[in-house]
Amino acid sequence: MTRMTRSPEETELRRAALRLAVQFTALTVVLLGLAGILVYGLVSTQNREAADQTMAAEVQIDSPREAPLDVFLAVYDDGRLAVSRNMHSTG
Repeated sequence: MTRMTRSPEETELRRAALRLAVQFTALTVVLLGLAGILVYGLVSTQNREAADQTMAAEVQIDSPREAPLDVFLAVYDDGRLAVSRNMHSTG
């Protein structure tokens, strides 16, 4: 088998192209990682704030029957158990 010899310029050009490809790939990975971290931070902050607001609103409920459908609330008072209208029985 004959092996083609490359000129030094061609070898240098190939190395430069490979180096640029690796640098571009690394930059892309870093930028996508930073974007992912930013989105995760924003979403987790918004979720935490929404949960805090929901909890603050639920603390103001006077009776378990007034609880919204997505909130399960049980109050034990003077030997009586009062539960929200959508709470499942443990039966």
